[in-house]
Amino acid sequence: MTEWQVFLTISALVSFVAIVAKPIYTSAKHSATMVTELKMFNENFREYKDKSEKEHEELWKQVDKNEKDIADHEKRIYLIEHKGDD
Repeated sequence: MTEWQVFLTISALVSFVAIVAKPIYTSAKHSATMVTELKMFNENFREYKDKSEKEHEELWKQVDKNEKDIADHEKRIYLIEHKGDD
């Protein structure tokens, strides 16, 4: 092999490694970023879910209270309307 053939062979190997390594590096970098973002998303979603469950419990408690108040109110109205019927 002549010096130029050795040089071209080495250049071709270096170029091949660069061509293959860059996409692999980029892919690994993006994968790491996506994993980090997915972890943050899961954490935020858990926090949202917990907060949402608490808010729903409070809303249902308020609905139950309102139902009792309305039932009591309806009972009092009925008694007032039918007071003279006895």
